[in-house]
This record gives sequence, structure tokens and C-alpha cells, in this order.
Amino acid sequence: MESLGVGKEAAIKKAAQEATVAAAQRKAAEEAKLSATALAEKRAGEQAARVAQEAAAAARKAAQAVADAATLKRADEQAAVLKAVEAAAAAKAAEAKGAKEAAVPTASSTTVGGGEDPIQSLFLSFIRASRSQAAGLDSASPAIRAELEAELDRLSKQVNFFHFISVF
Repeated sequence: MESLGVGKEAAIKKAAQEATVAAAQRKAAEEAKLSATALAEKRAGEQAARVAQEAAAAARKAAQAVADAATLKRADEQAAVLKAVEAAAAAKAAEAKGAKEAAVPTASSTTVGGGEDPIQSLFLSFIRASRSQAAGLDSASPAIRAELEAELDRLSKQVNFFHFISVF
């Protein structure tokens, strides 16, 4: 009987071991299932984070492109304004040069040393211009015209006197 008891004990022991192995296998399967789910969730989270980063990078790139376009537009506008200002300055300089050339007497009209000096010729041209403007005073009274003529003659004589003194 003892042999039967030993056999029963061995069978019970074997059954207990098999039950323990089966429980361990079930536990490992459950853990593997949970691990697979957790791993899938982790990978899905990482994928979502990667997609979000790519979307943010694309948004930054688009914003930079818009900013670059605005900067280029501003630069073009500033270049156009600068060009217009330079053109206006060049036109004003050309106008001033033309006025200066018109105001400066030529060498044939004034001579230094032998005849009139440049300052005197400029003054006389001013007086002549004043006389031509005075001719436009046709509507002025005769008394005003006579007074204007007297003043212009007086100035003309003063200029000739100073020229006479400067020659000596």
C-alpha cells in the first residue's frame, strides 16, 4: 500500500506541478497580452508625438515663408521709394545746376581786369531783370514808375562808380 501511497503522492505532486506550470503560463500570457497592449499604446503615442512635431515644423516653415515674403515685399517697396527719392534728388540737382549755369555769366560777357567783374555783371543782370519786371507795371501810376526809374538809375550809377574806383 505504500507503493500506492507513493504513487498517489507522486500523481498529486505531478498534478500540482502541472497546475503551477499552467498557472505560470496563463500569467505569462496575460502579462504578454498586457505588455503587447502597453507597447502598442506606447508606439501609438510616439507616432502621435512625431506627427505633432512634423505638423509644428511645417507650420513654422510656412510662417517663415510668409515672413520672408513680407520682408521681400517691404524691401521692394523701400527700394522703389529710395529710387524715387534719388530720381527726385537728381532732378533737383539738374535743375539747380541749370539755374546756376544760367546765373553765372560767360567769359565773353564779362572780363576780369579789363572790363566788368563777375559780381558786377550779376548785379547788372539783376537790375536789368528788375527793369524788365518794372516794364510789367503798366498799370502802376506814373509817379510810381518815375520813382522806380529814378532808383534804378541811381543804382546803375553807383555800380559804375564802384567799378570806376576798383579799376584804379
